[in-house]
Amino acid sequence: MKTGGFTTPRFDGPECLGEGGSGAWYDAGIIPEEARSGVIAEVLENGGIEPIRDSKSLVAQVFKRAVIDLTREHLYPKTEALGLSLAGRLIVASEALFPAVKNFRPDEVAVQIYPAGTELGLGWHRDHINDLFAVISATLAGSGDIVFSNKPPKQAREAAAQGHPTDAGKITTNTGDAVFFSSSRLYLPTDLNHAIRRAHAVTNIGQGEPRFSLQFRMEVNAGDYDNTPVNHDQPKRSDRPGPSY
Repeated sequence: MKTGGFTTPRFDGPECLGEGGSGAWYDAGIIPEEARSGVIAEVLENGGIEPIRDSKSLVAQVFKRAVIDLTREHLYPKTEALGLSLAGRLIVASEALFPAVKNFRPDEVAVQIYPAGTELGLGWHRDHINDLFAVISATLAGSGDIVFSNKPPKQAREAAAQGHPTDAGKITTNTGDAVFFSSSRLYLPTDLNHAIRRAHAVTNIGQGEPRFSLQFRMEVNAGDYDNTPVNHDQPKRSDRPGPSY
């Protein structure tokens, strides 16, 4: 089966809760080169990318970021199309197991660019509670590890600083890969005991080229992350396309 130009995996068993119970699903090499290069060119051409230096972490994280509000007029049609294709893929693949996922419709994109060779790309965290249904992380260039911990973010940071390995698995992401993170409202009320939300971090950015990634979210919450969308002053859209199947 295909959706949005991608081959669709099966989500029909407990293993769909994620490798090692991480609450994240991994699809390798699913984003075509044409889509990757088109989105990267579009993002860089339109600008708005700002450097972020976080000195609050135990290991300082340095990266570049921009946020796009898809509910407002914007100049990123290729970026939005990729998010809608990945959302359609997730819905078709997993709706039988998670019926609520049919309501997933990304309305925010976070662009994150990590320098090549960076030890810590993004520190230990859990995605914000306002993220609905899922968060899709797409790697368009470069590589890096997404590591998971059973501990709360603060304890996970402390454990990492002491050299203790992660205790809930690791996903190595390469160019063209996508990771689907479960989030709030994905599960039926009777399934809440399985609504796993592991703390995770982005580490070990590969040598050679920066890791260029996009995070597609639902329920615009840039303000909750202290970010301002590049198109925050544009008018609201009267009509938006839905996920592509």
